[in-house]
Amino acid sequence: MIASSAIDSGGWGEFVAGLRSWTVSVNGNLLLEAVGSDIKALIQSGYINQLPMFAEFSTRPSSDIQLKFSGAVLFNTASISAASTGVANWTATLQGTGKLTPTYQDFSLLIDSMPSEALYPIIVDESGGFTT
Repeated sequence: MIASSAIDSGGWGEFVAGLRSWTVSVNGNLLLEAVGSDIKALIQSGYINQLPMFAEFSTRPSSDIQLKFSGAVLFNTASISAASTGVANWTATLQGTGKLTPTYQDFSLLIDSMPSEALYPIIVDESGGFTT
C-alpha cells in the first residue's frame, strides 16, 4: 500500500493500492520416479532451467461447488528431508509472477435448490407475488 493523504480526510490516513504479490507453499512425499508435479520436476523446470511454471489449486473435482486459483509462478525455495524411518518429504515455495486468477462457481445450488417436482410448496410465484 502506498501512503496517501487528502485535505478532506479529517486526519485519517489514506492509502492507494500498490503492488500486490502472492506465493504458494506446497509439500509432498518424495517419489522414486518422476511425475509432472513432484519436487524433481519443480527443480528441473523452475530452478535449473529458470522457466515460469503454471500453478493451479482447486477443490476436489467431485465437490458440488468449485473454487480454483491459478497463475504463473517462479521457483523460489525448496527443502527435502528424510528421516531414518518413514517417508522422505519435500516442501517448496513458488513465487507468483503476474496476476493470480480466481475462478469460482456461483452459488446456484443455494438459489435453485428446489427442483420443480419437489413435494414442498413453491415459495416464489412467477407472476410476481409470493405464495405460502
